[in-house]
Amino acid sequence: MRPQERAEFIRATGRRAEQEYQALVARLDETLSGFEPFHVLSLVGLVVVVGAMSGSQGIKGIGQAHAELLQALILRRDPASFTGVIGTPQQVAEALDLIGPLADALMMRGWANYEYTGDERAQARAVTETMRMHTWAIRGEFYGEQILRIFLPIVRPLDPHFRSLHGLRASAVYPLLRALARQCADRLEAHLARVRRFLFQPSFEAMAEAYNRAFPHTEPIDVGWARERFGENLAAFKFGLVSHSDLFVADAVSISLDDVAAAAAQAGADVTVEAAVALVDKLAMSLGDLADVPVDRLFLANPVWSRPFVRAEGRWLLPMASTLTSFAPEIIRYLSQDDSDASKALAEARASMLEQTAADILRVALPGAGVWPGVAWTDPSDARRYENDVVLLLDGWLLLVEAKSGRFAESARRGGLERLRAELGKLVVDASIQSARLAAFIGDAAGPVTLQAKGGRRLHVDPARIEGVIRLNVVLEGIGHLTASAPTLRAAGLLPADISLAPTMTIGMLDVVARCLADPTAILHYLSRRAIFEERGDYLADELDLLAFYVAHGFSDTSDRPPGAPLMIYGISNDLDVALSAGTRAASEQPKAVTPFVQRVLDALTRKRPPGWIGAALLLRDLSLEAQDELDRNVRAVVASARTSGHAVAVHRHSTIGASRPYVLVATRPGDVPRAVADEAEARLREHGPYSDEPLLLVHVTLPMRPASIRAFAARPGNLAGALGRSD
Repeated sequence: MRPQERAEFIRATGRRAEQEYQALVARLDETLSGFEPFHVLSLVGLVVVVGAMSGSQGIKGIGQAHAELLQALILRRDPASFTGVIGTPQQVAEALDLIGPLADALMMRGWANYEYTGDERAQARAVTETMRMHTWAIRGEFYGEQILRIFLPIVRPLDPHFRSLHGLRASAVYPLLRALARQCADRLEAHLARVRRFLFQPSFEAMAEAYNRAFPHTEPIDVGWARERFGENLAAFKFGLVSHSDLFVADAVSISLDDVAAAAAQAGADVTVEAAVALVDKLAMSLGDLADVPVDRLFLANPVWSRPFVRAEGRWLLPMASTLTSFAPEIIRYLSQDDSDASKALAEARASMLEQTAADILRVALPGAGVWPGVAWTDPSDARRYENDVVLLLDGWLLLVEAKSGRFAESARRGGLERLRAELGKLVVDASIQSARLAAFIGDAAGPVTLQAKGGRRLHVDPARIEGVIRLNVVLEGIGHLTASAPTLRAAGLLPADISLAPTMTIGMLDVVARCLADPTAILHYLSRRAIFEERGDYLADELDLLAFYVAHGFSDTSDRPPGAPLMIYGISNDLDVALSAGTRAASEQPKAVTPFVQRVLDALTRKRPPGWIGAALLLRDLSLEAQDELDRNVRAVVASARTSGHAVAVHRHSTIGASRPYVLVATRPGDVPRAVADEAEARLREHGPYSDEPLLLVHVTLPMRPASIRAFAARPGNLAGALGRSD
């Protein structure tokens, strides 16, 4: 299909979507008018919770985003427009079924005016639509427990401002809201437990008896009436009882003054009930409050995100408790926006605490590393002074981290192309330039350089002792899988082609990577190879997908896909996401792409930490599972040969990310390695050329072969003798 033909097809699709959108808005409006609004909101929350418990997005594909949109649509309506009729679950499901198609039509209607003006512009348009989809569908930069560990320290400097504005600490806001959310979640779970008591009973009598015990506060169900009403259709009777039980769901998601008082006590002894009640009401809306907000704006700038409570006749409803976690930063920003001092303090806290948090995460994840936040240095070539956020040094490896606390503006999240380009420039390009500048300064230096760090500390770096440099950008807010896809953004003209970009991830994902991998060599390998995989890989994935793929494959593409076909790994992290959301994945997720043989060598390196252990571990982790098995066989073969001749040397090649590289195997009897053996290894290596002068994997086995007698090195060609002469 030619570009112009494809453009006409896209426009036609957009026109149809516009018609569908208008029809769906009218149909949904008519459907909602027949319900009691608070009952609908309560059931929507229940549907999403039941779906989350099953590990899926939700019943009938309804997720949190759909529930939040329906909440906003209900808040657009005048209270008098509702008839007050309680809907059945089936009727409510019919209303929910309209939300998904409505969202799809909204996203597609913008293509009605599409014009093809070149591949780059077409790619840019695709990126902006992806940005819009991310804004609509993806929820939150932090998991629940990360809000407490990572986000609360960021807002703590706002405490004095919030005491003045709202009567309580900023750092008490989320604990208060979390306690309220926990109350609603517990009551919903208790409601579902009552439903399960009767749901699987085998007869009318047993089902009615179980229902009456589960819901004693309602008029008892009479079996005779049930048989007369439903005949012998037990399934229909069950459906009727579930429908009847739904009348009590609103009680589960309702928040009373007593509930707020209990939550205030959990949030801190200094949190008064009056301040807590006032705060909840500030974060609440009433029916009709969104009457003037256009429907299409609710998709990409939903006020429910910052005001998730609903006022309901002397109480509040919290239809979606998870909104409080997903949009905790938005809620803090909303509570700060009317005070210039609070807004300024929030911006300053985001910047200072992001840098410190990144340093703290890496200090724990990489024990033994030197960590220097807030580094400054002067370039002697122009006498200009530069700053870098975090510098880490471990076994000759430098990790340079730039922390950018700016936020993607709402216009960028809604698909504003120029605004998105500007935000990427500040958060990705500028950060990459900063770390690349320091890496070049150290690499080009004729001798040791001194960097000034916070607190008067000094970092002395000798370029001759630097084995490698890893660069990373850390942000507070990401943009979904676009954050992990620099080539896509380059193709759209949103990132310059001549800048060496460092990989970018949110601070929340850096924490997830560090805690899930939980091994210094795995973490550094992930960060170092992540950049190569992003630049050379053709894939669709966000950072959590990349982590899940790394755990399974170690960034080695072992899929059986046609040449040129993209690697479709988007969504493979679902199980990991569910576990992290539930707070059940705090322990490490050791990479499965490591064989027992290689794992034993890695464990020995990590335990003994000989000079160059990081470089050797990275080279070992470069091997695919197939290459690791081959390494095991080759080591055993060279050992068998050495038992006969006294020593043996072998050179093999393996494929790694974007290249084929050699590795050297040497087996000798105990004692010093003769120079002749090292010379033989060099000669064998030259026969396997061409190869670069970059470090390669050297494995030395001392007979008899035992786990403790296997040593791995990152050795440079021409200096194998130096590596073999080392001792642990």
